[in-house]
Amino acid sequence: MDSDEIESKHKESNGGKMSIKKSVLSALVISVIASSLVAVFFAGSYMSLKSDQITKLELNEAIVKLESKILKNQQAQIRPDLQPISVSMDDDPIRGDQDAPITIVEFSDF
Repeated sequence: MDSDEIESKHKESNGGKMSIKKSVLSALVISVIASSLVAVFFAGSYMSLKSDQITKLELNEAIVKLESKILKNQQAQIRPDLQPISVSMDDDPIRGDQDAPITIVEFSDF
């Protein structure tokens, strides 16, 4: 008897069915379940990360709103035109050059 005859007799005795040990079947089922759980975990974490991201359109809208607020604040703080003021310094003491381009006057009360 050669190996082909042994295999054909073995198939005939099992009705053409293949036999697997119970421990091998259990290991296959457990590994399929474990790999499915890992895949579901990573898919869920990916989806939660993707939902937290904002779109470029939302980001541009937020930037435009902030820029408009900044512009409004700057317009509210516009300085008035500063013009030189003439102050009478009749007999007041002076330190430094009398023809200086800038004169600082200090007012005080004793």
